[in-house]
Amino acid sequence: MRPDLGLAIDLLGDSLLCPAFLPEAVEREKGYQLAGIKAENDHPMSVAMRRLRSELFVGHAYALRSSGTEQSVASLSGDDLEQFRSQYVCGKNGVVTVYGDIDEDEAIELVKGKLGELPTGEQAFQKPSAIKVDGKGSQEVTLNHDKEQAILMAGFRSCELAHEDRDALDLLHEACSDMSSRLFVKIREELGLAYSVGASQLLGLEPGCFLFYAATSPEKLGEVQEVLLQEIQRMREQGLDAEELERAKKSSIGKEVIRLQSAQSQASISSLDELLGLGWDNYKKTQENIAALTNEDIIRVASTYLQDVNRVVVRLTGE
Repeated sequence: MRPDLGLAIDLLGDSLLCPAFLPEAVEREKGYQLAGIKAENDHPMSVAMRRLRSELFVGHAYALRSSGTEQSVASLSGDDLEQFRSQYVCGKNGVVTVYGDIDEDEAIELVKGKLGELPTGEQAFQKPSAIKVDGKGSQEVTLNHDKEQAILMAGFRSCELAHEDRDALDLLHEACSDMSSRLFVKIREELGLAYSVGASQLLGLEPGCFLFYAATSPEKLGEVQEVLLQEIQRMREQGLDAEELERAKKSSIGKEVIRLQSAQSQASISSLDELLGLGWDNYKKTQENIAALTNEDIIRVASTYLQDVNRVVVRLTGE
């Protein structure tokens, strides 16, 4: 609440400037993370996703598990956490946002008074990392898993977060992700080949990926793959029909309106966008950008990124 702003900034500042990293707390958190890693290993979708990323981003950080490995997490100590904190929690590498019913001058003074003690440091991730592309063109990988479930993923390298194609890719993602999408209707409703179908994206400071997925039974995996790749080809050639495009726009804009309803959400969005180089007020352009997209934009990005030579297919089967 407004009267507690000074206390909140003081507590936040203490957590950033002088955290304790008590041994018992570090071990407890390691236990939680190790349990999460084991759960991921038992989840077919997570297994397929890790393999897809390792094939798309050879030698790049995107190929790594965000949760780490059992070995890497088990080896962490409080000293490792302090070294990480001292390197990345610094003035040049951070953004502070304060939203709500506040006095602007008072908020600035409170933030300066506490977080002004942060060392200047250096901004991280200024140089892009090399993503190795082996030049083999379309690749296909088959994995075995002990679950009675099959997963199909088709991933394509795409663009970075700040790229001009991102809005069109976001709209294509929206159009392919709900229960009215052509993928869901064709593969699940009409043909009864899968019980989960959709699309997802990996977005970051460097080029990420756009992927399609389906969860099915092992005996239907081949047919699902054939139909999915046909639908992707149709997107490259024809984009979306008028109804799909309009539905995706309305859904995207509606979600954006809901996303901006709270001060907490606006503060989070603004700080991340500023940190990523998009500008703190980038969210103000989103609805207008979405509304202006045409099917020609969809065809352009689909034909640019969803090419067979840029594709990795992962087949995970319980057979």
